[in-house]
Amino acid sequence: MKLLGRYDGREYHSESIPLARRLVSPFKEGPFACLLWTHGVARDVDQASDLLKSLLDSGCRYFVCGGEDCEWWHDMTDELFVTKYLNATAAERERAHVMTTWHANESPEDVAFFFVFNTSFDDISFERFLVIHIGNGNAADLVDAKVQAQAEALAG
Repeated sequence: MKLLGRYDGREYHSESIPLARRLVSPFKEGPFACLLWTHGVARDVDQASDLLKSLLDSGCRYFVCGGEDCEWWHDMTDELFVTKYLNATAAERERAHVMTTWHANESPEDVAFFFVFNTSFDDISFERFLVIHIGNGNAADLVDAKVQAQAEALAG
């Protein structure tokens, strides 16, 4: 796990994984936002489910999906959340509510801007952010640099 930086009470981390797998969050507690950037089409439902479940279980409350096949990852996240809370009470579902967006054909700069500036909702204002690169791609360093630049801009 790579620390991208700490700015104005917020911290940003990045992790590159060749395939989707369970991931241990770098954050000890509290909710966090995650940018899933896919560097290819990797539709292994079991591996994707393992990764997404581990993120949901460790407190991820916002999934920003970018890169190739990002809509599929968005839909997988929504399906897992619905399945997990299908028989829960409305209060339990509301307490664990997860936001998801996908950003097909958007530049790393535009997605990074959204991730840093637009992921707060209701009474949730994130202080922890995690970028996950799935697959091997040349854009990983660029995406990380754009997130870092947006975080620095937000901190002023």
